[in-house]
Amino acid sequence: VSSLAIARPEEQTIYFIDQNISAFEAGGLQPWHIAVHELVHFAQYKYCSSFASSSIDEHLVRYALSEGEADLAALVVDCNVRGHDLSDSTTEDAIARINTLFKRPSGSLYEVGLRVLFPAYKSGGWDAVRHYVASPLCSLEELLHEEKYGRDTPTIIELCPWPKERGDIAFSYGDTWGEGGIASLLPLSM
Repeated sequence: VSSLAIARPEEQTIYFIDQNISAFEAGGLQPWHIAVHELVHFAQYKYCSSFASSSIDEHLVRYALSEGEADLAALVVDCNVRGHDLSDSTTEDAIARINTLFKRPSGSLYEVGLRVLFPAYKSGGWDAVRHYVASPLCSLEELLHEEKYGRDTPTIIELCPWPKERGDIAFSYGDTWGEGGIASLLPLSM
């Protein structure tokens, strides 16, 4: 799915990408859905000023949660416009509606964030959502697998010794992609 709009809070601007939106309108998407989604990124810019990430995993967690929050806001407004009560909706209902609106495949990082934030919204409102987004205390694996939340401890894997006949080696990269990072690359290669 290509971008429909990009929020640039530092410029106080939302750029709408020149695309034919009629292909998306079949699923019910309206320009205001996109505007609501992007306006949430402006709010995040204010209350999540320290969005700098120390690892790829942390970056992907923040990305999933920030996009999940933006989708949640578009969903809440969508339900208000349609006169639909969200209290009757399940997380799967919410994900199905957003994926239909934005024509997204199942399993995107947007969906991962919404899967965590929708129940938080239903039980604690926007304060609970902002807490998750502003202070994520988990790995992407924990977001992907609810049963691991709060219990994901990194596993150190020791490699066999490097053969001396292959020459000296130097450590060149100290980060991890993890399950979510690899999963986010797979649609690009298919």
